[in-house]
Amino acid sequence: MGGRRPIEMYKAINETRGQIPPIDPHLRRINLGWEQEVTPTDEGVRVFQGIWFNSDELQKQREEHRVKGKVKVSVDPDDMNLATVILPMVKEPIEVRLQITAFADMTLPEILVLMADLRREDLATTEFHEDHWTCRGLMPLL
Repeated sequence: MGGRRPIEMYKAINETRGQIPPIDPHLRRINLGWEQEVTPTDEGVRVFQGIWFNSDELQKQREEHRVKGKVKVSVDPDDMNLATVILPMVKEPIEVRLQITAFADMTLPEILVLMADLRREDLATTEFHEDHWTCRGLMPLL
């Protein structure tokens, strides 16, 4: 940037090339986000093995167009509060909201790490159950 600060570059670009229009959030998620194909249900769409999104508009369009197959869901990995759903045979993308509020301020990589940690077996609980069954002589042979 020639030693200039980002705000100075922004002002210079706006003066020389005109105002930069805001980027459509749907286009940003579709073109730059992470995408998965999933089957929509009455609970919404579930991406990345457990992150749920839903909206009234999604359910309305799903019923109206009788969607049977998979749909494309695009998320911004840095802002997981909203996602974009593209239904087959529907022209406009649909915006859906995150259903798990505990994930609201997290990025997608942070959510995936948290979910992986939660799915790992708790060693203290495992040790307790192994001791319990060993004392009763019922521990299976490994």
